[in-house]
Amino acid sequence: MAGDPHRVRIAGVRVGDGPLDEDGVPLAAASGGAMTTAARHAGAAGPVRLYAEINPDRSLVFVHDRGPGFDPEAVPADRRGVRDSILGRMEAHGGRAEIRSTPGEGTEVELVMESK
Repeated sequence: MAGDPHRVRIAGVRVGDGPLDEDGVPLAAASGGAMTTAARHAGAAGPVRLYAEINPDRSLVFVHDRGPGFDPEAVPADRRGVRDSILGRMEAHGGRAEIRSTPGEGTEVELVMESK
């Protein structure tokens, strides 16, 4: 793995005892989109960190990287990747996603899905 530009380490922690039910499918897909984006844009800066707390009433996922960061407001409208694979997917299924990023300081994606 060391030196291979196509491999990125993901350090993950999962807590909670909620089931992976139909609410978890879009959450897992959005998490995958966030990890893929982090690996693509920030993988050389160290591991991508994943924290997931899955409970019967609410599930939270945080994906964090120490990459170059970016200004989310400056992303052109025709760049649909994050908007569709993360933000749009969560919204379409009743969840929410927030992206916090600062140029030079990395990025954190927060995903929240309340159980129905």
